[in-house]
This record gives sequence, structure tokens and C-alpha cells, in this order.
Amino acid sequence: MTDEVVAGLRETDELGLETVPMDRALLLVTIDLAGRTGLSAYDAMYLALAEVEDARLLTLDRRLAAAAGPRAVHLAALGPGRPAESPEPYGSEPVDWARFGPYLAKLRAEARSSGV
Repeated sequence: MTDEVVAGLRETDELGLETVPMDRALLLVTIDLAGRTGLSAYDAMYLALAEVEDARLLTLDRRLAAAAGPRAVHLAALGPGRPAESPEPYGSEPVDWARFGPYLAKLRAEARSSGV
């Protein structure tokens, strides 16, 4: 078992993946996106990271692709038989982000300009 774990870690390292720390600005962009789009926090985090990094977002999820707009590469469009989440809403309530006013706008701008 230990050999398999170590081999898995080595293979993961060889992929060259980068870890992006979750800071306050990225968290607030995530919360904002979740509130505006109705995405789960998990999906909103992927979208926030793609926005902050100005990157494309690969997904099988139709709702996430729709929320990401032109940033999305919707893999389900590549052919039939690919899994996708159900189109049912996550059930989140809309958030009144205006009450956070300039503070949220400032943090969002910082997150987007800093590249987190």
C-alpha cells in the first residue's frame, strides 16, 4: 500500500500542478460568484480561480460552463456519453451584495489585479 501511495504522489508531482493559496480576496470572489450564479461554493471556487488567473475553465458541468461564459471549455460538447451534473438548481438564495458596497468591490479588484 505504501508503495502505491508514494507512486501516486510521484505521478502527481510529475504533472507539474501548482497550488494556489486561498486568501481573503479569492474567497470573496468565490462568495460573490456563488451568490450571483447560484453555483455551489466548490464550483464557484473553480470559476473564481479561472477568473483571477485569466484562464480557461475545463468542465463537464453545463451549469458551470454557462456561468463561466466564453471562459469555459465545455467538454460535454466533445461527444456523447460524457457525464454531467443534473440541470437542477443548487437551491441557493440570491445574496444582496450591494450591502457590502465598496469593500467587496475593492477586494474583488485586488484579487483580479494581483493574480492571487
